[in-house]
Amino acid sequence: MTYVWAAIIVLAAGAVVYAAIASGKRWTLLRSESKARIDKLYRLEAHLKSNGVRTRTEEEDGHLRLLVLRKQLEQGRELLEAYEEETG
Repeated sequence: MTYVWAAIIVLAAGAVVYAAIASGKRWTLLRSESKARIDKLYRLEAHLKSNGVRTRTEEEDGHLRLLVLRKQLEQGRELLEAYEEETG
């Protein structure tokens, strides 16, 4: 009986690790800014979210990275170009 519980625990841990790895591949980088220009990135994130693009931010080495779902990358790029034309 102990072996059955051990096998269940190992399988559950494997499923958690697999889910974490699989979800990491869903996101891709759209833009990266230094912390000095963080407000610009947050405004861009709000613009993308208001247009239905799912976003997420990550901090890495003094930079803030704006990530979008891989399947929405093209839509995000188009909205990024339009946003930059509007704001200058």
